[in-house]
Amino acid sequence: MKELLSKDLAEIISIIKNIDPERIYLFGSYAMGTFDKESDLDILVIAPSDKTPLERRSMLRKMLIEYDRKIGLDLIVYTPEEFNTLIKEPSSFLSSAIEKAIKVYEREPA
Repeated sequence: MKELLSKDLAEIISIIKNIDPERIYLFGSYAMGTFDKESDLDILVIAPSDKTPLERRSMLRKMLIEYDRKIGLDLIVYTPEEFNTLIKEPSSFLSSAIEKAIKVYEREPA
């Protein structure tokens, strides 16, 4: 299962790179090593965008529909500005999620 997930995660990251993200994180049960066969893959994407949060998430979900059907995906997409604002709130969902998250991609500085 872990080998399959590793391959799927690499493919998912490759697809997400098409929207030029700054960073991609894996969080939740897979990041903490507490996943089971019912677990979905929790992915946080930080990417510049002028779209609404719902539009960003819908666009990414369409790009990853095959993997959503196969392993289940929970996608969260923030702009860098949203991320920087929310991460400062210690009681926010983002603060607790990022604390145990694994950074799986970071764009090289220009």
